[in-house]
Amino acid sequence: MKQLFLSLIVAACFLVLSNDTLAQSGFYVQPGVSYKLAAVNDVLGISTTRVINTDGLWEPTAGVSSNIYGSYGGGVGLGLEVGYFFNKHIGASLGLQYVLGKETKVEEFVGTNTNDFSVAKNKRFTVSPGVTVDAGLDKISPYARFGLLIPVAGSTKGTRSSNQCVTLLGSEFLCTIVPEAQDFQSFEATSIAKGQFSLGFTTALGARYKISDMISIFGELSYDGLRIRRNTYEVTDAVIVKTTGESENVLPILSAGGAYQYTEYVDDLDLISEAILQQDADYGTKANPAHETAIDANFSTFGIGLGVRFTFGAGYE
Repeated sequence: MKQLFLSLIVAACFLVLSNDTLAQSGFYVQPGVSYKLAAVNDVLGISTTRVINTDGLWEPTAGVSSNIYGSYGGGVGLGLEVGYFFNKHIGASLGLQYVLGKETKVEEFVGTNTNDFSVAKNKRFTVSPGVTVDAGLDKISPYARFGLLIPVAGSTKGTRSSNQCVTLLGSEFLCTIVPEAQDFQSFEATSIAKGQFSLGFTTALGARYKISDMISIFGELSYDGLRIRRNTYEVTDAVIVKTTGESENVLPILSAGGAYQYTEYVDDLDLISEAILQQDADYGTKANPAHETAIDANFSTFGIGLGVRFTFGAGYE
């Protein structure tokens, strides 16, 4: 599916930039840049503050937990739109955009001499077929654009760092018996989450300023409505650094703390079958993935964009 979309995009670009096409009126190419802010905040995770007593154990009655709200959608977008105006007011377009997301906090655990943080950062490439309605004025002309929003590639990279073994493995007991956790100093892990095919929408209101018959500049406010359902989640690296300075790969023992190397997300989960699979030694790997019910993540944004429109042929400026 992704290869098909990318092939169509390349074909469209060659079509717009071919000599025969440029001789026709109404074709344009419009590069631009935008800054995107989260439009809707979902619960991404939990922020927990705990206290360790003099025996080095968590105080069961001392602590505060609160939700962490946010979105994975915010960041900087680099876009290219190619299109054709049928007359002064109506045009069709194909928008391409690469979004470099900003770092978002998704989990934290803070206690006496303890810091455990998880952050995530999304990168995605989207395609947006749409329709543009222009006022058709000569010098300064307002316009509106409406279209679909289709993510065709991308992933969300997660990073977790911790200086406390018990937040990693879940109990003091495991920290004392697991060989890899001996002489624990810090922990670092990275993960990659990928989504299923999703469909959203995009809309924008803006104005263009005509500099010449061929060149206009534009500014716009936009809204992208998009939620992406998770498809897979993979922990790619997990390392414990010891007080001796040595590093220990702990990917194989992540399941002791309730995490798995590789997870697939499904709409319907048979708990009995999954419990049987969990008995296998390689459960939670690519060869024998763990399974969870599918969840979706919010990528909706408000955006502010600027760019330049190059019109070829007679045009409808």
